[in-house]
Amino acid sequence: MRNAPVLSVVGDYTFWIGTSADRRVPAVLKGELTGRQPERRVQVRAGQVVPIFGIVRLLGGAGEIDESWAIDAGERRALEASPIFFSADRVVIVSPPSQ
Repeated sequence: MRNAPVLSVVGDYTFWIGTSADRRVPAVLKGELTGRQPERRVQVRAGQVVPIFGIVRLLGGAGEIDESWAIDAGERRALEASPIFFSADRVVIVSPPSQ
């Protein structure tokens, strides 16, 4: 996906992309979780624009969201309500956060 606007970062590996709270999709830095992208190579922040290299996956319910996603209970419920997520093998920062 090209030029995905980051709305918020909700965990060490989890963030929301989209144009508004009503039009957003979760993304997970699976590349960092699995070692395909070095840990902490990128620091995703709200307001950045990022291309995401990975796949869109169906979210298989609460069992798909594991402890390593490092999110709180409220965000976990929001993620469970999403039918899909981006499994990001690699993320590149294109623009700094907007001020």
